[in-house]
Amino acid sequence: MTQAPDYNSLERAYLLQKKARATAERLLEDKSRELYMKNQELLRAMEQLRTQQDQIIAQEKMASIGRLAAGMAHELNNPNAFIQNNLLTLKEYVEQLCDACDAHHSLIQQAAPALETQSQQICQRYEVDYIRDDMAPLIKESVDGTNRISAIANSLRFFANPESAKRKPVQVNDCLKQAERLLSEREQQQCTLHYALGELPGIEGMAVLLSQAFVNIIKNAIEAHPEDGNVAIKTALRDDHIHICFSDRGHGFDPAIQTKLFEPFFTTRPPQQGLGLSIAQSIVQQHGGTIRIERNADLTQVHIMLPVAQSSTTLNENKEPS
Repeated sequence: MTQAPDYNSLERAYLLQKKARATAERLLEDKSRELYMKNQELLRAMEQLRTQQDQIIAQEKMASIGRLAAGMAHELNNPNAFIQNNLLTLKEYVEQLCDACDAHHSLIQQAAPALETQSQQICQRYEVDYIRDDMAPLIKESVDGTNRISAIANSLRFFANPESAKRKPVQVNDCLKQAERLLSEREQQQCTLHYALGELPGIEGMAVLLSQAFVNIIKNAIEAHPEDGNVAIKTALRDDHIHICFSDRGHGFDPAIQTKLFEPFFTTRPPQQGLGLSIAQSIVQQHGGTIRIERNADLTQVHIMLPVAQSSTTLNENKEPS
């Protein structure tokens, strides 16, 4: 005669097994969640490391460019100074020669009228009048060219100066004007910059880095215009912050990618590296500020807010340039 199964024991075994399985599933879920969180932390750490590496690379590039710029500024300034001095001397000589020619012509008219016709024929043969009219503009254009070289050399010296990478009182409006001088001639011709600069107090910062941030933003706006573009730059004091606004009506960007605009290496215009806005954001943040981009209809605006008064803690952070 077979013994009847102990249903109570089977039920207890089943419940114990069910409880053990639930516990195991809960532990598995907890471990999976913990693994996911650690994986996310690792991804964030990797992204932060990648950003820091990009900043270090950019910093080393800027240091190398700075050393090269210092040498170029020195080599440009020396011969350019000779040319400028010689042109000024040449201008004086030309004026004296013209005065001497006028005096000689007057003397011929008074002492030997018969030779005046021959004198005029000689002047016509050698185009003396045309040369006299053309000499002054030629010298002026040459002087303007040497002044342009001086401006470029001064910009290079500003960029290469180690003191410009140290925190000290700087004027934001001056940094904006310096940024324009750092643009290439092609970029300056491609787009016209329109300024509306308010009266601003000085802030503690690094002039060379602020200028670099502004250059990156202006270049980004210029690249949005095929040709003959306009970029409006406005500054104003708002409460205890300096507000800087860059506006343009270029082709803009798709709102779907707005959250990616400051990501390193993100670009909508290959083969660009996509570091310009990322570096600009890093520099602005080093100065305790914020940066955001807006797109309304056909108007793109970049807004930067820089605090006028910064705590000593903020000023001592990230002293090394990006």
